[in-house]
Parts: sequence; structure tokens; C-alpha cells
Amino acid sequence: MSIYRGINIERGQIWTANLEEDREIHGCNVYGKSRPVIIIRPEKTKYTDCINIVPLTSNIRDLNDDYIKLYTISSGLSKECVIVPEQIKTISTSKLIKHVGNIDKTIMLKLEIQIAELFTPSIKDIILYLQGVDYNV
Repeated sequence: MSIYRGINIERGQIWTANLEEDREIHGCNVYGKSRPVIIIRPEKTKYTDCINIVPLTSNIRDLNDDYIKLYTISSGLSKECVIVPEQIKTISTSKLIKHVGNIDKTIMLKLEIQIAELFTPSIKDIILYLQGVDYNV
């Protein structure tokens, strides 16, 4: 657990964070404003004050049903949002602006599964790799 501005930073908390400086990363305009984020790893190390977050978006019209929706009543958000796990990011705690709310344990578990699936190859990919097949072509 980390402490920022007298508030404990804990896994599953929703904060608004300043993601402005990331506007031009990889030519994508994915970030670029203050937006809500979920803390997924709040522990700072002795080398850095950075934490891991997953951003949220209220632009949900083009997203499929695989994304986890957060509703205003249960989350403390002012708008309905979805979690965007493929945009996992490391930021400094100095980028945090305000603690907004928390997600429940069920939603946190769903998010953890989605993040694990992003970084875990499928069984098919493992078999192809073991067979020496170049599956990235």
C-alpha cells in the first residue's frame, strides 16, 4: 500500500489521473486528458514512486460486450464507463488527482482475468511455438 496526499492508495480504487503527457505515445491519441483510472498495483518500490493503473473510458458506443462496465451508483463515477485493460499503464503517484471510489472484488477479479489473458498465450499458440511454427506471420 502507498500513501499519497494522506490517502492510502489501494488496489481496486478509482482515481482521476492526469494522463496529459502521454498524448503522442506510439502515434496514438489514446490518452491526453485527466480521466478515471483503476489502481491495479499500488505498491511503490524503493526505486520509484510509480504505480500500475488501467484507464476507464466513457466512450462506450464502439466497444463490444467483453469490456467490464462500471455504473455510476456503485463506482462513484459521474458517468457510466468501461475498463480498458489493454491500456494498462505505469504512472507516477504525482499524476493522481482525486480518489473517486472503489470497484468491488467481483469486478476486480474479472479485471485481473482480462489482464492475465492479455499476457498469457493461448494453448494453440504454445503448441504452434513448440512445433516451430511461426504463428506471427
